[in-house]
Amino acid sequence: MGGGDGGGRLANVNRWRRQLGLGPIREADLTAAVQPLPAGGVVGYWVDLLAPESGRRMVAAAMQVGDRSWFYKLTGEAAVVEREKPVFLQFVQTAAYAP
Repeated sequence: MGGGDGGGRLANVNRWRRQLGLGPIREADLTAAVQPLPAGGVVGYWVDLLAPESGRRMVAAAMQVGDRSWFYKLTGEAAVVEREKPVFLQFVQTAAYAP
């Protein structure tokens, strides 16, 4: 959690991509890379990234509530991340809005 938006959607996605050893994307590719994540009247976003050479995968999400940003990542072996992705996304949709 932190103030602001972490540098913006493109910066966040490219930061997550670098963490997996992937190259950056351009602004023009951003719409295809992110998925909306609605929660509590706010819409955040998430990405699903795979590093084919290492077999590592990351599902990362960001939610901005007022002036606060919440960032979440699930990283690991591709098959494990795939199995846990639905639970992770459900958690993200509820965690940032808990009292």
